[in-house]
Amino acid sequence: MVPIRLSLTVALCCIAIGWSTAQIKYEKEEKTDVEQVPAAAVDFIHAVDSLLVGRWYREISNQGTSYEWKGKINDQCTSIEFDQDGSLQDVEILRKFAKLPLDLMEILQKSLSTRYQRYSVRRCQEQWAGTSVAIKNALIRSSPTDDLSVKYELVVRARHGHKDDTERYELLLKLDGSIVREAMLVRSLSDHMDY
Repeated sequence: MVPIRLSLTVALCCIAIGWSTAQIKYEKEEKTDVEQVPAAAVDFIHAVDSLLVGRWYREISNQGTSYEWKGKINDQCTSIEFDQDGSLQDVEILRKFAKLPLDLMEILQKSLSTRYQRYSVRRCQEQWAGTSVAIKNALIRSSPTDDLSVKYELVVRARHGHKDDTERYELLLKLDGSIVREAMLVRSLSDHMDY
């Protein structure tokens, strides 16, 4: 009985140490009709360009419920996220990590190398945050303005510490490479059920 308790205690401690370095993030997206989206969010998209074509999603995560518009603006894959009331949260524009300016890419790589034993970048998005007017103007111009906060959201598959297996992490980094947020991504149970 004692060896089982000891083994269980050691296992739980190892799991806690592995997870304590990052929060756990769960999210599920489902397509939704525009009629289900807050009017303020729809109005913002029409204010950027009344001819924009995209899809609406409702995202449920451990941080709450939000609505996201995904489409192309000026030939760039863009997602615009709103809270439940339709207030703008942020804009994310898909970027190729290898095509980032070399100095920026080196800063982000240095930050990742100090954090992870091994890693590979799976997705890179430039995130803009600021007032809705500033974001609308930046979307129309297709480049961020000085009054926006620009960060990079990366999804990496990485080996953290002395673990043998890799996990998926989502990180939000400032332009100087400092990590604002790190979360271990957990897929929906329906994504990996065993039969």
